[in-house]
Amino acid sequence: MDGVDFVLIIESLIFFVLIAISALYFLVYFQHPEDKWVAWAPKIIVIIGLIIACCNILLLPLDVQNQRGEAVKKGSLPMGVLNLFFFILTSIFAIIVIPFMMFYYEAYDGNDNGTKQQYISATKWTLPMAVIVIGIITILWFLFGKISIKRKEIYSNVVDSSAFEYSNEYCEMTNNCLIETVIENDVKVSYFLYIVAIISFVGWFLFSIFGGIGLVTLPCDLISSFKNRPIPISKEKYQKLKDEIGLRAKALMDKSLEIEKLRNEAKDKSRFSREVKELKNKENEFQKSVLLLENDYNNMEESFTKRGGNILTQFAKLLLGIFGGILSFIWLLHIILYSFMKSINLEPISSFLSSILTLLSKVPFIGTALYASLAFWLLTSVINGSMKVGMKFEMFAIHPLIIRGTLMNSLLYNVGIILFSSVAIIQFMSTALGGYAKYTTTQKMFGIQIQKLKFLGYGYKYFLYLYLILILITFFICVFIPTKKAIKKSRETAPAETSLKSNPI
Repeated sequence: MDGVDFVLIIESLIFFVLIAISALYFLVYFQHPEDKWVAWAPKIIVIIGLIIACCNILLLPLDVQNQRGEAVKKGSLPMGVLNLFFFILTSIFAIIVIPFMMFYYEAYDGNDNGTKQQYISATKWTLPMAVIVIGIITILWFLFGKISIKRKEIYSNVVDSSAFEYSNEYCEMTNNCLIETVIENDVKVSYFLYIVAIISFVGWFLFSIFGGIGLVTLPCDLISSFKNRPIPISKEKYQKLKDEIGLRAKALMDKSLEIEKLRNEAKDKSRFSREVKELKNKENEFQKSVLLLENDYNNMEESFTKRGGNILTQFAKLLLGIFGGILSFIWLLHIILYSFMKSINLEPISSFLSSILTLLSKVPFIGTALYASLAFWLLTSVINGSMKVGMKFEMFAIHPLIIRGTLMNSLLYNVGIILFSSVAIIQFMSTALGGYAKYTTTQKMFGIQIQKLKFLGYGYKYFLYLYLILILITFFICVFIPTKKAIKKSRETAPAETSLKSNPI
């Protein structure tokens, strides 16, 4: 081991400070005004959870810098201990702390003296759930917590040198040359490593579905936000839109009364009864309608009172959407050229991103900054995909991130997804960027141990296929469906305008 690498330590501290500031800004930027001076415990958990998730992702470039591309350990940081510490901390937060804080926050009944009751209610729901989850993980570890290691035993018989003739024919006839025997052994992994594997598996499930969708929809949404940005409108147009929104609000008020009636009917029913499931679907549908109405109302107010809002912000979204689209294309290209080819046991066409990052990693901050851009774009796409799926399917609850309008339970929900996904993303990065991550502790943990676990190992391979398929399907939908809608809308414009004139609002 070499001496202390002060450049590496300074770089790590700088990135940690940036992460902490970003986590605090994230909370302030998205929190709802109702939570401004309350719910301090959930806020602290949100900040700590975000810091842990970001540190998870940045462990790989730290490991690369520490290892310096050499098989023999050269670095001064104990990366094995750091990796396991952060991943176990992620597991504790994802399984216990985040659910506890969500139950704690939702148990608030408006009573200033209800904190004790909130803790009791949260413990009542979290403790059995945590015991069941940990129990299931323990059983799975006991039954399947093994990796299969294949090794070759090579030996030969002693032969008289005077009678030895080295040729393939001689070896085959006498059977006196090297003999290879393949032996397969099952090795038990540690309990803590298996917990990390389970968290990674769940994270891969979320990452492959939400991330596959979000990798396409995120840049599309940013560009669409600029395209459909609020523009200044006249007072007459403002009044007309206001009347339309008023009618929609009235319809939602009527629907809320129906939901309240269903809630009273399902009050004494089982959580798994048909009535309760119907109620949940109605509530989710209602929440989505309210969200869309609030968005339209805010756009209307911004168009009239703020004359379209800040144009610099709108152009920033456009530029970020273009830059993000380039990042998404780069990732898709790299997955096809490298990850997909390796998954089907073929020689990768190109190492692409891995070569670029390996070259830039020799420059302090630059290589890490590029890696962070690629990794955090993947993480952001997961959140975007989660909201897209929530808006599309009624069975899923939606927890959107709304600027200065996100309640703390939605923030906690999204932090939970971020924590799970962060472990999956670092596993994906350590395998997808094989040349960049070679000889690192992270690659050994995920590529050699976790990825070879019985049963779980198959999932990681097929999750990659699911991820790639969803990227391509979502791209097809985003490109061709809006075009068909635009053509259909243009054909219906004339009749619609006639109907509007004959039936004024």
